[in-house]
Amino acid sequence: MAKFTLADLKDRVIVSQQKAREKQNKRYHLARELGFNSYEAAILQNQSERVIHNLAKERQLEVK
Repeated sequence: MAKFTLADLKDRVIVSQQKAREKQNKRYHLARELGFNSYEAAILQNQSERVIHNLAKERQLEVK
């Protein structure tokens, strides 16, 4: 069994953080494209894409 070191742990943490940040960035831009302002998008970046789409649809129904 290969030894798992602190360096391995740090590397995995960095990769995990980068992936999480990329997902947040993607959801932020999705929210902006769907008409949310920057403050709303900053909050929505931590939600799923489904939630973002559902809120955009709900907002669209309110406007009509």
